[in-house]
Amino acid sequence: MGKKFTVKIVTKDEKINVYYNDILKVSYNKSGSGYYFKAGCYTQTNISKGDSASSYGEVTIYNLQVSHT
Repeated sequence: MGKKFTVKIVTKDEKINVYYNDILKVSYNKSGSGYYFKAGCYTQTNISKGDSASSYGEVTIYNLQVSHT
């Protein structure tokens, strides 16, 4: 927590490659359309399963670049 990191998602030739700090971590063979990208904090809390109603997540985005070719 509190450490900066870099995530890069590259899609090309029906592949989705995900890099963490410039190291390839996962590669998916995927084709299709309608995919989207979201940046932020999306907590998965559920008060009906005992999570606190005041639960929260916090994210600071220092730089975000999106490009399409």
